[in-house]
Amino acid sequence: MNYSALLLIALSCLSSLLAEVTVLKQVQVIYDKSPKLRIRGSGFDADEHKNNLVLGAQGVPPLVMDKDYLVDVDEDGDGLILKLLSNRKWVDLSGRVPPVALILSSVKFEGSTDNLLHENVIVANVLPTPTVKDNSEYVLYKSASNELRINGTGFIGAKKVDFYFDPPLVKEVAYEDVSPYPLSKNQVVLRLRHNYNWRDTLGPLTVIGVDTGGGAVKVNGDEGVVVAQVEADMDEHRVRVLDTADTQLIYNDEANIIVKGTGFNPVGNSLRWSNGLLGNDVNYTTPITTETQLTLRLSPGSHWRKNFDNLPGTLTLLAVNAGGGFVAVGPTNSGKGRDIATVFERPAVFSGNPKLFRTQAHEVHVAGTGFPDLNSGFKVQLRFNPPLVVDVDYTIRVVSRTEMELTLIDGHAWRPDAGSLLVTHVNTRGDEAGWVAMPGQGVHIADIKDDVEATDEEVVATDGVQIFPLRVYQSAKQQSILIPGMGFKEGLEFTFDPPMEVNKDYTIEIVDQNQIKLKLVAGKKWRAEPGLILAKTVKVDTKVYKLGGDDGIRVAVVLADPVITPSTATFHESQSKLIVIDGTGFTTVTDTTITLRPTGPVNTAYKILGVMDDAIRLQLLPNQAWLPSAFSLKNTPDEKVELKVTTIDTGAGVSVLETPVTVGFIVQDREGVTCDDSCEFAFD
Repeated sequence: MNYSALLLIALSCLSSLLAEVTVLKQVQVIYDKSPKLRIRGSGFDADEHKNNLVLGAQGVPPLVMDKDYLVDVDEDGDGLILKLLSNRKWVDLSGRVPPVALILSSVKFEGSTDNLLHENVIVANVLPTPTVKDNSEYVLYKSASNELRINGTGFIGAKKVDFYFDPPLVKEVAYEDVSPYPLSKNQVVLRLRHNYNWRDTLGPLTVIGVDTGGGAVKVNGDEGVVVAQVEADMDEHRVRVLDTADTQLIYNDEANIIVKGTGFNPVGNSLRWSNGLLGNDVNYTTPITTETQLTLRLSPGSHWRKNFDNLPGTLTLLAVNAGGGFVAVGPTNSGKGRDIATVFERPAVFSGNPKLFRTQAHEVHVAGTGFPDLNSGFKVQLRFNPPLVVDVDYTIRVVSRTEMELTLIDGHAWRPDAGSLLVTHVNTRGDEAGWVAMPGQGVHIADIKDDVEATDEEVVATDGVQIFPLRVYQSAKQQSILIPGMGFKEGLEFTFDPPMEVNKDYTIEIVDQNQIKLKLVAGKKWRAEPGLILAKTVKVDTKVYKLGGDDGIRVAVVLADPVITPSTATFHESQSKLIVIDGTGFTTVTDTTITLRPTGPVNTAYKILGVMDDAIRLQLLPNQAWLPSAFSLKNTPDEKVELKVTTIDTGAGVSVLETPVTVGFIVQDREGVTCDDSCEFAFD
């Protein structure tokens, strides 16, 4: 091959390289009727008529140049501008779920069959062109109406919607968007902020433009669409309601509640509640009405709040209609309303028949319902027959809404003699009116037996022995179990349930005549499964004695080793209100604490909202963030911070994790989002 041929081949290759078209992979968002589409890149022919494109959505025929759109070369020389022709669409979205990708698959110069585009390129995601529906007959009061709902088309799936009003209204200043995004219906809900008006003067409120993600577009040409007529506030809009939740404590089936305030209409009022209660004898009636007070009476079969798992909680009134339309009774930018009452589940205690020694049995579990956890700030109060005094004779620990644990205090007895232990009354509200009488003479919760007395022969081994139950993990902390008593000496042996072998599962050390230490052998567990360790017998000088009769004496409560499951979930710095930590071996809210880093302390930055066997739910406290201010991501939008659990305590002491477990990553808050991610009454 001669040099001329080689030169021709080289020039041909260079020509091919120089003719290649490159498109910048910056996907735009446009509407199906957007007038223009700009494609940035290089290598396009300077004469727009010589650029033949294949452009369209997947699964349908491509658009036709000069029939669906025209092509112009960008004046800057860095791409093409495509202009949609009248009554045409970039993509027919009928039967498709937007956004739909618009794909450029070929670029050819006139007179050539070579595709100069190296690969298919998505040049735009296409959304439906939004419209706004006329609502010119809807009356919106100047400041008394706190909510405006705007209906239209093309809203579904949008991650945000911005409106342009005439007269102007500024989002996040005069109003805020409280719609749940992404939208599942063609409606946007706006809420007026406190001390602002929908219009400063009376007249129509008009939407002249809307943006659902593809840029602002006019609605109805230059005229816009009227979404409300703004009228003057009325005298009936001067309703005020007082917060009375701190003084009005009720059970959820209480017959009556009182709403106090001013400006009520003596003829009748309509109320809007945060949990959807309805008047007119659906959930309640209003038998007595004055200008300053409403008396509400619960209808048979209804409850003031029906999701008992969320109690105690507040009953919140959002708005009142005294004849001039609904008026928000709380700060209009919060949607919180006024708390009328604190609602409790009506408590009950269920009967049980465990057999307890008068002073030797130290614990009994009581089933029932309506027991508030410690974090609620309310405590269970009980009255017994025979009488017992809390924190003198016994203590109470609420395990869950349906279970509590009563523990006898050392030196005290369940009863002065053998017999039944009855609960006669229970109170979870703390006020005198909150006492609920149990049926009959009370509910039987235990059968109290006389203590097991030691014989003269057994005194050295067992008389005065008192074993107080200790909480230990299966193996996590390798705890020792201390058994207090008297008369202990070398050579003493115990029989346990479940069985354990000395020097194989544990070692025994006689600390002194009043104390024995059991120490777990490395690699062993106190129990294979969580549960109790019972000392059934003790052997002294070849003689075996029973402990606690045939029942044995409880030595320890063995809890499962708590395990945290790693996670890569992301949480916003202050907008994510709830974090769930997965794992195993968790117990109850009252027994569980964890240390999060770098988050601030529990009950300062966050609280433990709930605990299940396999999950711990954490709730961010008001005005707090998952990151301390020194770690804030406000100026570092692309950074994320690991959220780690470093210690955990589920009831048997703090377990320090050798390697902190990452349970998620904290990222910057979303711009423009001001509402809570969750609703206080979302599960009502």
